[in-house]
Amino acid sequence: MDFSGNTGQAFTLTYANVTAPTLAGSYSFDAKTKATSGGTLTALIGGSATITVSPVTASAYKITAASATPTAGASDALTITLVDQYGNTVTSFSGDKTLTFSGLGNAPGGNVPTLTSKTGSAVNQGTSELITFTSGVSSAGGSLIAYKAEGPVTLNVTDSGSLSSTSTGGSGVSLTVSGATANHLAFSISPAGAVHKTAFTTQPIVKTRDTYGNNSIGGIGATVTVNLTLSTGTGPLAGTTSSNIGTSGGNGTATFSGLQVNKAENGDVLTAAATSFTSGTSAAFNITAATVTISSGITANNKTYDTTTAATISSNSVVLSGVLSGDTANVKLSTNGYTATFASAAKANGVTVTVSGLSLTGTAAGNYALTPPAGLTANITAATVTINSGITANNKTYDTTTAATISSNSVVLSGVLPGDTANVKLSTNGCTAAFASVAKANGVTVAVSGLSLTGTAAGNYTLTPPAGLAANITAATVTISSGITANNKTYDTTTAATI
Repeated sequence: MDFSGNTGQAFTLTYANVTAPTLAGSYSFDAKTKATSGGTLTALIGGSATITVSPVTASAYKITAASATPTAGASDALTITLVDQYGNTVTSFSGDKTLTFSGLGNAPGGNVPTLTSKTGSAVNQGTSELITFTSGVSSAGGSLIAYKAEGPVTLNVTDSGSLSSTSTGGSGVSLTVSGATANHLAFSISPAGAVHKTAFTTQPIVKTRDTYGNNSIGGIGATVTVNLTLSTGTGPLAGTTSSNIGTSGGNGTATFSGLQVNKAENGDVLTAAATSFTSGTSAAFNITAATVTISSGITANNKTYDTTTAATISSNSVVLSGVLSGDTANVKLSTNGYTATFASAAKANGVTVTVSGLSLTGTAAGNYALTPPAGLTANITAATVTINSGITANNKTYDTTTAATISSNSVVLSGVLPGDTANVKLSTNGCTAAFASVAKANGVTVAVSGLSLTGTAAGNYTLTPPAGLAANITAATVTISSGITANNKTYDTTTAATI
């Protein structure tokens, strides 16, 4: 039969260069046309024919959703379709498929997305489940509940074989999940960097959130006043402590600035409260003491060498830097119990002195931390040594000069400190001694200079020249060499003679 209903000899009608539809189904072609290179059928003879295009082997899944913008916690019906590589529904399949879904995140509160199985049971995303298909389309199971506000994000599926929504011809479904109705407040940022009477370095931020922990503005009014209080700690909390988090204000976000706590303490906690919302609490934070330094009024004292590094300080009209307004009358320096130490024990000028144990007193002192003074120096002067014994001045015969000599024997030094006695000795090398006068006399005062100390510790001492030395200058002996003669005389019964 021909296309006009006439019977006769059979023939074959060939359509060349006709692009087959990619979707399975029945399609009518006008038989009055012929194929051209562009696939357009032009007139041939009267009549028409129907061509049926069948899908090829199943190769992927395609997911669609009743809503591409579901709300967290609300059910969203999915349609999962088994398709070929061209996206045609594989209508020849009916039965169960073991599917595993992926792509959605868990809610901040930990809730895992669920999809119902063929029996209606909610199965966590990432866990395999059975879905029933009829003529290639899901007919039992596949209802989604997402809990995390996010998007756009793509939900994909994989079966127990090798097919998935990412295979050729398939597609996942793009979803944008919005938060559920906001019902509580939460600190997205807690205070940090808190110092007494100083604005927090990190100021708190409060958000409206839903049951699942998502930031959400669902259901909030135009004006919702959030009030912050110090729920743990004695404070007080200072600054602007309220903010409108409603849609006409922060629109779900309350940002604070200039907040501070006027007391140094640990473990403080803020609470955010608003009508019709469950309150939220911040992470615990510490209020550290403000730093105080000593600007002036503390000096280190000089001392005489004593073999130790012990030092002392003096205070006079001390000026503290860093005490905040309102506290100046209630924060003072106390030197009770301090310890000062020289950097070395040896005699020297400008020796560094460190101080510890200084403290602050007053009703506000607990809110401050004192930095020990730096840059203090003082001098360690030499200790004085005298000669107790062992040095004597020698007598001499008059020689017209004041030159004198001394003798040393078992010299005893006074003033050498314990620990140094073996390292400080007297040296007479290079000394000079002199009588106070040249004339013959007894007990003439002798002055000595040039005596010195030797030994490893000698540099820490200064020697006082010995005093009270005396010696005798005896008369020099004179003889007559010539010029004197005795005269002869006549016997006169006496011993008298003349020269």
